[in-house]
Amino acid sequence: GFTTLLIVGFGGAQVIAGTISVGTFTAFIFYLGMMLSPVKEGGVMVTLFQRGGSAAARIFEILDHEPEIRDAEDAAPATQPVPAPAQAASAPDESKPVPAAVVAPSPTPKPAAKVIAATASFPAISPFVSVEGAAASGNHIAQYQLAQDRIAAGDFAAGASMMRKSATKGLPIAQYGLAKLHEKGMGVPKDLFLARDWTQKAADGGNVKAMHDLAVYMAEGEGGTQSYAGAVEWFRKAAEFGIVDSQYNLGILYEQGLGISPNLTEALFWFEVAGKSGDPGAPAKVTELKSRVSPQAAELAHNRAIAWEASRDNAISNGRFGAQPWNTGNPLQVQGVQVALASLGYDIGTPDGVVGTGTAQAIRSYEGANGLPVTGTITGDLIDSLNARASGPNNG
Repeated sequence: GFTTLLIVGFGGAQVIAGTISVGTFTAFIFYLGMMLSPVKEGGVMVTLFQRGGSAAARIFEILDHEPEIRDAEDAAPATQPVPAPAQAASAPDESKPVPAAVVAPSPTPKPAAKVIAATASFPAISPFVSVEGAAASGNHIAQYQLAQDRIAAGDFAAGASMMRKSATKGLPIAQYGLAKLHEKGMGVPKDLFLARDWTQKAADGGNVKAMHDLAVYMAEGEGGTQSYAGAVEWFRKAAEFGIVDSQYNLGILYEQGLGISPNLTEALFWFEVAGKSGDPGAPAKVTELKSRVSPQAAELAHNRAIAWEASRDNAISNGRFGAQPWNTGNPLQVQGVQVALASLGYDIGTPDGVVGTGTAQAIRSYEGANGLPVTGTITGDLIDSLNARASGPNNG
């Protein structure tokens, strides 16, 4: 505006006259600009306060005004329900309207405990089974898992005893576990001959770690006779299932011609596979052998390694059992509980076999309504209580 023009004109004349420097004049303009913004904001705030004061005065004037229409002295409060007229033998007098009761809305209630109808229809849930009970009844998977629990708790004798029961029934992962106990002397006498024997059984049953260990026993001659040919056989089987150490060791045997005719191209292939699987020593062997074979052989080994994929092992032989009846909360059992609660009117969402927020809340509501400890989880007491109301065979 005009003020700015005046300042620039006056300051410019001072700069030309040499009274002030260009830098000083520039700084003055800059600081002046910084001052203008707070001053403007202060003016705005003063205006807002004035408007607010005027508005408040008008509001208070309205609030203080006495209404001309008033309630009768004996008028009932608007929120008080009007009692319903008593029943009479004669028909009600329709000439006088009955005033409707005015009731304040109540808050939305949380899921309440329900009175369970004995006629609800749902299948019984698979019974709650403990791993101890399943093991005592002879289940070899339960025996193996219980053995693992005992060993993890430091009770090696009990763990070894239970592991032997499972191994004797032919579970490969238990046979391998018993072999490792004999190898280390944990809960049983240290005995490499027994360790190798149980390792052989586990390897024959499809346990891939046992295949590798058996090859090591054969290569080193521990617990029995030495056999490089046997080591090549079992290292190859374990390598095909993706055991990295077996892949590297098989490369060594091919390179050195132990138990098999020397074959640098095959050795290079297995070192490439081991390197692909993450073995830290394999890349150096790959570099070394590439200089000892033809470029064509190196390319062939490399292309084979890129295309190579591990074979799929047997899940049970290698300790992947899936959900078992004694695993509380296994998906089948959870789904059975969800179906039962839904049949009884509880909101559990979709019966998907997962204990989510809705299922946990429904369990807590049911437990509270039926005198059970409120846990929000699947327990033996919960299953027993629901099964007492079931109408069909169990879902397991």
